Amino acid sequence: MIDTAPADSDPVRAAILTAMDRLLAGTPLRSSGRLSVSQLAIEAGVKRWHLTHQHLI
Repeated sequence: MIDTAPADSDPVRAAILTAMDRLLAGTPLRSSGRLSVSQLAIEAGVKRWHLTHQHLI
């Protein structure tokens, strides 16, 4: 499980990290479960550009 810092108040980042946990655990809720940027965006409920331009790390 990926640990988010308490000071991290960005809801998009929190959604991405939670979605990453679900995909890596093999328990997707919204996506096909494939490990790709597109499926991570779907799983997190965010636009793909958040992953490719805003949250690079």
